[in-house]
Amino acid sequence: MKLPKELKIKASYPALAGKEELRFELFDWLKEKNLTAQQAINLLDMTKGEIVEARRVEIDEIML
Repeated sequence: MKLPKELKIKASYPALAGKEELRFELFDWLKEKNLTAQQAINLLDMTKGEIVEARRVEIDEIML
């Protein structure tokens, strides 16, 4: 399985400006782990959830 050079899903990710090529490194890393596509998706989803939660905790602690 390979990632196409052009994104098929037309979405904008301004926070990733200049870092778009990292998706190929991430994809290669996931492939090295011998994960199925479903396992990779679940791992990314789990990681996203943990990042969102850690961010929420940090935001809740910000002093006004």
